[in-house]
Amino acid sequence: MAACGNVQGKRILDVGCGSGRYAVALAERGAEVVGIDFANNMLLLANELAKRAGVASRCRFINANFLEYDFMETFNISLAIGFFDYIAAPFPFLEKLHRLTDERVILSFPRPGGWRALQRRLRYRLKGCPIYFHTQESMATYFDSIGYKACHFDGSWAVGFTHSSTDGLPTTDEEVRL
Repeated sequence: MAACGNVQGKRILDVGCGSGRYAVALAERGAEVVGIDFANNMLLLANELAKRAGVASRCRFINANFLEYDFMETFNISLAIGFFDYIAAPFPFLEKLHRLTDERVILSFPRPGGWRALQRRLRYRLKGCPIYFHTQESMATYFDSIGYKACHFDGSWAVGFTHSSTDGLPTTDEEVRL
């Protein structure tokens, strides 16, 4: 939420929105949010959550494949939280997010090392679900090749700046100016 900054009046896209937790929280802060997910059961939960929170008029949920859906609008901010766990090749997704977003793209991606990665590999394997790991270096390379202005990393979180400044985020050793 901190990486989104002040979202009052902003248009936000939540890719792989699932049950709508981020979408609803952002709508409660004054954003107009579009969530997209191919899991219809999750979208039923998202719609119900938005209704209970009183923000259904500021949330729209789409049952579709992100890469195949033809958006007729652009967004100030796009999110893809917990999405890249399931994506073997991030490039086409990051490229489409870049085209649709005029400020920043905020995403999480699982990193390959450590105890947590080992646990996730085992848990996903037992469920018969693939998991894909990405490094900061590989994600920075994708951001650069697509034309993002800059990217900022904090652990397994990344913010890619599409066309605007990096105002609002601290400058750290992990910020990469492209």
